[in-house]
Amino acid sequence: MTIDDVAARVPGSILAVDDNRENLRLLVRVLSAQGYVVRPALDGATALVSAQAEPPDLMLLDVHMPGIDGYEVCRRLRGDPRTAAIPVIFVSAASELFNKVQAFEAGGTDYLTKPFESAEILARVEANIRVHRLKARFEAQNLSLQAEVAERERAQKALQDLNQRLEALVGERTKDLIQSNEELHREIEERVLIDKALRESEARFRRLHETMRDAFISVDMEGHIQDANSAFQEMLRYDLEELQRLTYVDLTPPRWHGSEARVVEEQILARGYSDIYEKEYVRRDGTVFPVELRSFLLADDGGVPIGIWAIVRDVTERKRAEAQIESALREKEVLLKEIHHRVKNNLQVVSGLLDLQAREIADPAARALLGDSSARVRAMALVHELLYGAADLSSVAFDAFIARLLDQATIQNHRPEIVIGRDLAPAALGIELAVPSGLIVNELVSNAFKHAFPGGRGGRVDVVLECRAHGAMRISVSDDGVGLPPNFDIARQKSMGWRLIVNLIEQIDGEILLLSGERTAFVLVFREEPRAGRGRSQALDAATGATKPWLCPGLPQTAAVPTPNP
Repeated sequence: MTIDDVAARVPGSILAVDDNRENLRLLVRVLSAQGYVVRPALDGATALVSAQAEPPDLMLLDVHMPGIDGYEVCRRLRGDPRTAAIPVIFVSAASELFNKVQAFEAGGTDYLTKPFESAEILARVEANIRVHRLKARFEAQNLSLQAEVAERERAQKALQDLNQRLEALVGERTKDLIQSNEELHREIEERVLIDKALRESEARFRRLHETMRDAFISVDMEGHIQDANSAFQEMLRYDLEELQRLTYVDLTPPRWHGSEARVVEEQILARGYSDIYEKEYVRRDGTVFPVELRSFLLADDGGVPIGIWAIVRDVTERKRAEAQIESALREKEVLLKEIHHRVKNNLQVVSGLLDLQAREIADPAARALLGDSSARVRAMALVHELLYGAADLSSVAFDAFIARLLDQATIQNHRPEIVIGRDLAPAALGIELAVPSGLIVNELVSNAFKHAFPGGRGGRVDVVLECRAHGAMRISVSDDGVGLPPNFDIARQKSMGWRLIVNLIEQIDGEILLLSGERTAFVLVFREEPRAGRGRSQALDAATGATKPWLCPGLPQTAAVPTPNP
């Protein structure tokens, strides 16, 4: 059985790691259909335990995961003798920040980008498992050869001992002759073994070179093509003899010559390899097509550069898919704008109906209740109005939203003796947080208008929006009115407004604090991510590339939320 037969006889086992269940299901389905045994894992810690318990033939590892990210998982695998040899293919969405150099420095052997192409997944997985098994086979053969050499040395030692006893009998002259013969015989055997091992090694690597699915090319320092595998020849439509009469510059359109020369000078010659970069090639028939390649420097035993080799991939299909995805995203943005526009219009109609109904009701309490409901609906309509006009459909300018809410509250309450102060830091907030948070602010401001300044008393209501350390967001609503009753407890209030505030706080997994002092002050603090609507938020993140439910410009975005400072 040949080494290729050993590498191809069984598909093997794969550990797929991704915190996105939909991606995991796709990987399991595609790979299982080809006979691979796929073990899924949703996070880095689980993946490490699984890999150490039963090392797979290969790992598909997502870069961005909660807890331990993909880079750290790969570094820990390489630091454990049980898992150090496992090939790791990093997986990253095209829209996510992915540091390829960091990935390869961490020990990665390859990478895939989302969305997945089934053929690319299978090709990358097959190639990496094949190389992994060939490498393991080579190492096993080398160990076997070392053991055989050691055994031969032990046999030779025994023979030397025997010869020494015989030489003692026949004299010094015979001893010298036997020793000379033994040394000559051992040198001949060693040379035969070394020559055989070199021939076998050359044959194995030649088979690997010719069966690689990726295209391979090597050139000398003047750029003349020295070697290319069948995949490269097929890609360019030249045979090897024709390629060896050309340079890599001859195959490259002129507009890429300058940038590739800089890659050679600043990366390959400077550090011995290049980042993965893109360019174009020209086929024999004149067709120009995009490729992705990574190049490495060849040097002699003295460290003098003698050539460059590269792995080349045709990315025509990937470019076509990226163009289709970009077109689909543009269509989706148009659809989302239309949805926001229609939702805004519908909410405004509902608000208008509530106002009309309120005018027909004589009961002041019922009329006030309908007026409050109308104000809440208008607050929700404001979010969709802002999103309709925004460039980023995944979040709303929360400071602008609060400013509009305060303008509405001033008009609705008709209390010119009450001044609304505002200090609103620029901040963006996802719709799943913007609507409930805006309603909370609306309720707090409305309560201040209604209850803090009885009998026509004047005063001031201040609303402050802050982006604090560690990416936390804090909103405070305070007034200099008559204050709250003693032992006031929000959770025990029975009015619809206070119950709505309590429910909305739970919905966004936030915290509201009542601060004591000369002014009545309520402070709302956001946590990193609300429990409610988490699935919806993640779906929106996947579509838009967002990573946080809000963003405070200029501040580090971390998971820690400090205790509010009054």
